[in-house]
Amino acid sequence: MISQRIRNFKLGTLRRTQVTGSAGMALLLTFAQDLGLGKEFDRLFSHLKQRQRGYSVSALLLSFLRMVIQGGDQLNDLDLLDADPGLLALTRMPSGPRPNTMADLARKFRRREVHALAEIGMRLAVRALRARQPKRLILDIDSTLIQSDMPMAKMTYDGFRGFNPLLGMVRGGGLNLPAFSVFRLGNEAPQEHNVSLVRSWLDPTRPVITTG
Repeated sequence: MISQRIRNFKLGTLRRTQVTGSAGMALLLTFAQDLGLGKEFDRLFSHLKQRQRGYSVSALLLSFLRMVIQGGDQLNDLDLLDADPGLLALTRMPSGPRPNTMADLARKFRRREVHALAEIGMRLAVRALRARQPKRLILDIDSTLIQSDMPMAKMTYDGFRGFNPLLGMVRGGGLNLPAFSVFRLGNEAPQEHNVSLVRSWLDPTRPVITTG
C-alpha cells in the first residue's frame, strides 16, 4: 500500500529537500487534509475503488485538485507532479498518479458522485463558518457554462454543448468560500434551483433538488 498521508512539516525540512516552485501547494494540500477533505473523499467514494492496493480515492482526487489549481486542463498534466521531486518530498509521496489511473476513476463517476462533491464543499464551508460565527453573511449565486463533448451534455443558451452548473460563494467572518453548487445540464434555465440551493446550504441535512 502506498503511503499517502500528507504530514505537517517544519520549515527546517526545506533545507534537506530538493528545490520546488510549488511549496505553497504543499501548504494547501496539508490544509485540505486538516479540514478533513481527504476523509470525506474516502468516506463518500470508497465504493469506486475495488482493489486495496495502489492509491486511495482521496489521494487521486487531491492530486486532481492540485493539477487544476496549478493550471492543468487535461489529465496528462498529472505527469507534472512527477516532474517536481521537491513537491513529492514535501507531501511524502513516492510518485504521482498516472493519467490513466485517474481516467479509470473518472469513468466511474455518475450524477450522484458529482452531487456528493458539492455536498462536501457545503459541509466544509458550514463547519468553517460555524467556527467563526460571523454576524453577517453575503451569498453570491451565479450560473456558469462549461463546454463539453460528453454524450450527456446539452445545448446551452450560448450556442455550444455543455453544462450549466449553479455556483455559490459566501462571504463572512473574514472568509470567502465557494460554499455550494448544483450540477445542471446545459439546457437548464440559469435561475433553476436557486431557492432549493440556498435552503440546502442553510440546512446541510436537507437534500438539494437535482435534475434528471
